[in-house]
Amino acid sequence: MEGHASVAEWLPVRVLHAGSFELLTGAPEERRRLLDWGCFHATGPYRWQWQQWRRAHEQRNAALRKGNHRAAREFERPLVEAGESITQAREAYIHRWQSSTAKAAESFGFSGRLDGFRIRLRVGWDREYSLAEAIERSRPSDEERGFGQVGPQRADIELRFDGRSAIEASRGEQKRLVTALTGGQARMLEVETGRAPVVLLDDVVSELDVVAVEGLMAGLLESGWQVFVSAVDPNIPGLDGSQSTQLFHVEHGVVTRD
Repeated sequence: MEGHASVAEWLPVRVLHAGSFELLTGAPEERRRLLDWGCFHATGPYRWQWQQWRRAHEQRNAALRKGNHRAAREFERPLVEAGESITQAREAYIHRWQSSTAKAAESFGFSGRLDGFRIRLRVGWDREYSLAEAIERSRPSDEERGFGQVGPQRADIELRFDGRSAIEASRGEQKRLVTALTGGQARMLEVETGRAPVVLLDDVVSELDVVAVEGLMAGLLESGWQVFVSAVDPNIPGLDGSQSTQLFHVEHGVVTRD
């Protein structure tokens, strides 16, 4: 785990592929993974705090499954302390992420299509209570079911356009928003850490209209990041004739420089 984390820290990669556009309608795990990627790179203690919370969460669940309720309660204090810390880090990151997403959308040329969008964190429990209070209220049900039901593991991000859920937005708006969210994270990484990201675009050309692709490519070229784009058609809008690009052809597993 530490080895993988070190590599991820040394080589930050943002990936956008056809499946990425299901982010808004898919399971919370994918949105939570996106959020944790950003916090991992942007918040120094986050990885350690997340590991502390994860360890306490898993140990409490193991005790609950065995019916050892007394032991389960012993893990609640470290779980709450680390859980509150990573939740605060997530909330702080989302505040900056919204601003960076707006700037990314502007650089990609479709900020006008994303007016009024907001990002909000669902912390994973009723905000009326602290995490400690939420766990105490959930404890009888947790003991009955054998696992914790409230906490950072249930967190999600909510995206809205002018007060309505982004799920209700048009398909084109959703795709532009996911693209801007990814670009916003890459932009934040460079601004806050000084490390330029590597951006991988896998067949996104087929998912976006020509105008959106042209804007995206223009914005990425201007950023100066290292970008890898895969596509079936070599004529990618916005990259035609660019001297800063290099084309490779892949056929039957053989890569040739075009």
